[in-house]
Amino acid sequence: MYSDGVDAMLLYTVNLTDSDIHYNDSEKYFCEVAAWAKENCQSFHNYNVYDVSDTSTQYDYVAQYRFKDEYDLTVFKLRWK
Repeated sequence: MYSDGVDAMLLYTVNLTDSDIHYNDSEKYFCEVAAWAKENCQSFHNYNVYDVSDTSTQYDYVAQYRFKDEYDLTVFKLRWK
């Protein structure tokens, strides 16, 4: 699952959740996704993982990935959507 937007630094963002992943595997999964983005998306900027387990009944973690251009954002979403 994802949501997207533009953050304050004018980077394009997309969020992935751990909805289909066991919570013990979330960190590894998000890291593998970031490695793919770094290898395949020239404008990949960075990512952060947020623990939302205290405020969400659906997710334990949400990862936010940032890109410098919309094309790479679209490529990323097509692969990881």
